[in-house]
Amino acid sequence: MNRILFLSVLAAAVLSFGCAGADRAQEPAKKHRKIALHGYVYQDISLADTVKKAAEMKADGVVLTKRQFIGGKYPKARVDEKMTPEQREYVKKMFADSGLEIAGFGVYSVPVDQIDAHLDFCKDMGIAVFTEEHKRADQKLWNDSAKKRGVKVALHHHGRKTNEYWDPKVIAETVSKYDNIGVCADNGHWARAGVDACYGYKTIGKKLVMLHFKDVILPRGEDTWLGGGSLDVPKMLETLDGIGFDGYFVLEYEGGDKKNLDSIMRKSIEFLRAH
Repeated sequence: MNRILFLSVLAAAVLSFGCAGADRAQEPAKKHRKIALHGYVYQDISLADTVKKAAEMKADGVVLTKRQFIGGKYPKARVDEKMTPEQREYVKKMFADSGLEIAGFGVYSVPVDQIDAHLDFCKDMGIAVFTEEHKRADQKLWNDSAKKRGVKVALHHHGRKTNEYWDPKVIAETVSKYDNIGVCADNGHWARAGVDACYGYKTIGKKLVMLHFKDVILPRGEDTWLGGGSLDVPKMLETLDGIGFDGYFVLEYEGGDKKNLDSIMRKSIEFLRAH
């Protein structure tokens, strides 16, 4: 009788373990979110030092800005479309050696006769997305140039006082005419403008190609690390997953706590990796 009881308990335990194992096997793998630091946030140091920080923080890339110097072998050379072939190769190797991508370039509004030069630079450097904030009348020029070069342009927005692009309906309608222009949405500017980010993401939908991503302390409107502010960041991520967003989360911080910038970036990366 004891033997029968023992075998019954053992069988139940095996079945229970098997079911638990099956449940774990059926759990979807956590999505890897592509994360980049924006060079603009680290404009007080060189691109070389920013790349080192990004690699240490386990980010996936860095967005280029003209506000930085290359650093390393070229301490006085600006990061821009005027870089020499040697400087360009140096930067490419810098990223390759660090296992990072050049996630983007911008945000810039440049004279229209310089559009081609900026997108030529993107093509040569392997930069998939250039962000701009030009008026509607210039968008066809950006689209045509991007099409010829096989790169993507993302129309960015700031707050209410800058232009009309802060309105998700307006920016979505503006890019809807063009195959090579998407949107780089900034949830921080939306929060300060009173726009719900989830509404904005859904309105833009598949045209969303890049994010400037942060948390905000309301009503002050002050930037902070992801999870440290007033915004429902998990709901935003759920919304983005629902529309199939697979572009870069570009982490920004434009608050006054520059001494703790690295800590703010690390906390944001850890938050995204955990969600």
